[in-house]
Amino acid sequence: MALSLAQGLAFLHEERWQNGQYKPGIAHRDLSSQNVLIREDGSCAIGDLGLALVLPGLTQPPAWTPTQPQGPAAIMEAGTQRYMAPELLDKTLDLQDWGMALRRADIYSLALLLWEILSRCPDLRPDSSPPPFQLAYEAELGNTPTSDELWALAVQERRRPYIPSTWRCFAT
Repeated sequence: MALSLAQGLAFLHEERWQNGQYKPGIAHRDLSSQNVLIREDGSCAIGDLGLALVLPGLTQPPAWTPTQPQGPAAIMEAGTQRYMAPELLDKTLDLQDWGMALRRADIYSLALLLWEILSRCPDLRPDSSPPPFQLAYEAELGNTPTSDELWALAVQERRRPYIPSTWRCFAT
């Protein structure tokens, strides 16, 4: 699951020409467990591109130009607050290099999804079974944290979801 999720995000972020076709880099901006589909084989597909933005980066743009965001508010817009990077929560996203900043914000969201996956992995809990599934920050803030609570935890206190000590000493 983790590998296919990371590969899917890398594909979205990648700009490429293939067989005369152009695929721009794309920032998802709402990567959350609700927007990940799991196939029967356990691999993942990223869904809901409703807030996605085409990223800058063309050295030689095609004849058509993808729609670009209109102003800082459009760039700063993002999806599920629980999965937002601290720089989106506190509105300090680097607007000078917004393409790279949005990629990094997506990677922060990916890290929270990886935490959710790993928290359910029985191999990382040799002495006990995994706890029931929890969303990122659910243990710290409950099911429906407010914007202020998320800001205080992730920005002001710079905290992240708890990583059990068994993850650090796992040989693999």
